[in-house]
Order: sequence, then C-alpha cells, then structure tokens
Amino acid sequence: MEQTPRIIFENDNFVVIDKPAGMLVHPARQNDPIDETVAGWCITTYPAAESIIDPHSGEKKYGIVHRLDKETSGVMVVAKNQDAFNKLKEQFQARATEKTYRALVWGKMPKTSGSIVRPIAKSREGTKRTTRPRNKQAGRPAQTDWRVIETYEDTVVKPGMPLTLLELHPRTGRTHQLRVHCAAAGHPILGDYLYGGKTSEQYRHTLGRIFLHAHALAFSLSEKEYSFTVPVPHELSRFLKELEPREP
Repeated sequence: MEQTPRIIFENDNFVVIDKPAGMLVHPARQNDPIDETVAGWCITTYPAAESIIDPHSGEKKYGIVHRLDKETSGVMVVAKNQDAFNKLKEQFQARATEKTYRALVWGKMPKTSGSIVRPIAKSREGTKRTTRPRNKQAGRPAQTDWRVIETYEDTVVKPGMPLTLLELHPRTGRTHQLRVHCAAAGHPILGDYLYGGKTSEQYRHTLGRIFLHAHALAFSLSEKEYSFTVPVPHELSRFLKELEPREP
C-alpha cells in the first residue's frame, strides 16, 4: 500500500491530505523514528511545521490537530502555522467539526439508522478500549450516529453472510471509538483484529486492512466554511464490487 499522503487541497493556513492505510500519524512510542509517519511527512514537506506546538501541553504537534488509526485511510487536515493550529484544535475539541466515515460491518443492521451511545474506557489489554468499564472505573461518554448505505451478501469470504456498508458520524472523539462501538453493537468492522474477533479477522486475508475510511471532513477557519470528501481507496471499492447487493 502507498505510504505517502496525497494532498487534495492547501492554502497558506492548512493542507488537507488523504492518509493511506498502514501509515501512523505519530510514532507509536516516544523513541520510535518519525520518518515514516504523517508527522515526519509534515516536517519534510513543510519545515515550519516543526515549530508548531500544543499551547496547553507544550508538546510538538507538527500541525496535526486530529488523528486516524494506522490502518484507517482518508481525509485529514494539518495546520501550516501556529494560529491555524490553535483555531482548528479548538474546533475539534469543541466537537464543532463534522467527520464522516465509511465502514463495512458484519451482519445486517436492525434498522436503517440509529445511534450507539455507550461510554468508553481503557481495557486491561494494552491500547484496547471497552464499553464495559471494570470495577469502579468510569468510562467517558461517547456517541456514534450511523446510517445504512448498502446491504450486501458476501460472495468472497463467507458466502451468503450479510454485510452492511455504514456511514458513521462520531459525535465524540474517543480512541478507537468507531471500532469499539460497532463491535459492542454486535456488528464489528471487517478486518478489525483488535475488536472484531475471529469473525471479522477472517477478512484481513482478503482486505489486508480494516474496512474503515475517513470519507469527509467539514470545518471553518477565518469565517470561511470548508468541506472535503475522499472516496474509499481502490482495495476497498474493489472488494465491494465483488459482493452481491441485497434488499435492506
């Protein structure tokens, strides 16, 4: 898979990219090399980004105001100066942006749209998250709105099994939120090795990744509204074409 972000728009204040699947946004650990990450790409492409910091923590952020998981592809916005970073970061923290994802999940949804409202907490297992906090641990509120785009019958991995393409709108920004919520609702995202169990993991051999894509992003800056859309990449659209559409 390609490991270089594709620029889809830029001006003096920010650049909008299509992040490829398999690329980390930041190094996984503090001493890991930064080169093959979105942060490293920012420094190479826009050297001034190295001076952009989080005004609250003082950490270097290289213009990155939000993240996508390593295997998640799609649209991201990166600030090119400190003022733009501060304003964009504030919007993401205030949930004033609109984020839209595409996900292919296991099974058929019970209706055409709905919301998953479940708190999310850290799990005992490393970086995993859970909707079932242990002991007296308090989970953080989380909400994901969803809508059915298309229902399919699998003809590739488990013939006859229903699969559903969803449009997802996270109303909060918890770590792994979409993956955790879909799995908790009984409809794990295909290819999700952390939360999908053996059922979803079988699809990794065919997909080579998780079927989760950041499809659209809308925000404002300097009193101007922006909206960007990135279609699902070839490896995902190709898989969809091999499935058999069925009645919702």
